[in-house]
Amino acid sequence: IEMMLGEMYREKPDVELSEGETLHGAFIEPLMRSMLDPRREGPPFTVQRLCELLAQPRLWFNSTRKYLYALQRTIIITSTEEAVLALPPQLFVSAHTVALQPPAKPVEDATDPPANRKRKLPPELANGAIAE
Repeated sequence: IEMMLGEMYREKPDVELSEGETLHGAFIEPLMRSMLDPRREGPPFTVQRLCELLAQPRLWFNSTRKYLYALQRTIIITSTEEAVLALPPQLFVSAHTVALQPPAKPVEDATDPPANRKRKLPPELANGAIAE
């Protein structure tokens, strides 16, 4: 994590740091502490995505900021693969099941604006004032 974030930051330093703050202290250290937190029961179930991000970061991201956010979202997960697999199977919908279902017909609502058109505000809201 430290090596890849450091490389990306040197190439594109688009993450704002406060004066005197380092990339390591502001972002890398908190990510590492989160991964090594003793309250974790194991690696997050997103460990495969984390490996993808670390192995080929430029395949997915050109921006250090976006890459950092992807790492944070992946690491913040505390559920382990075992915990996810223990969930009832009814909670999972496979891609195969979804592909076999006919597409849902969109419900047309008279209040919805036609596609690619803006909806006009009611007269009482048109001037930007809100009555209390």
